[in-house]
Amino acid sequence: MTDAFFPVEVQRVGLPVLLEALATLGAGRALELQEAWQLLDGKTDDQGRVRLDGTLAKSYLSRERVGKPSKWATLYASPAWQARDGGK
Repeated sequence: MTDAFFPVEVQRVGLPVLLEALATLGAGRALELQEAWQLLDGKTDDQGRVRLDGTLAKSYLSRERVGKPSKWATLYASPAWQARDGGK
């Protein structure tokens, strides 16, 4: 459940989606989430792009490689960081 992947599927909700939901509800800075934020931050490269951990579906979008920075994983992580940081 700590994966960063695309597309989002109901059966497997990734870490960025869970963190966004909790941060939007006001729990983004809760001590209990500190380790989860560290996991997500650990998936980023020096340019802030999130590494793709896996994919479950065939996509009509351009393929991204597992283990490499992903536009889609980064796109899903961005609202989580924004919600945690108060929309900044």
